[in-house]
Amino acid sequence: MGGGLWLVLAQLATLLLTVIGIVALLVVLCVIFRIAVRTRETGGECSTRCSSTGPTGCTWGG
Repeated sequence: MGGGLWLVLAQLATLLLTVIGIVALLVVLCVIFRIAVRTRETGGECSTRCSSTGPTGCTWGG
């Protein structure tokens, strides 16, 4: 969600709406991040973490 939404906003909306949209997307991202950090399971093997989080989990030490 929102991966390219800010690009669409930048193309089709005014500057003010684009800024508001980007700020809203950042707020949603922060909320999702906080939920993910609070509910994550500790431990586990790297292979489990890599398969559940994708390549980013592997490169960021997942």
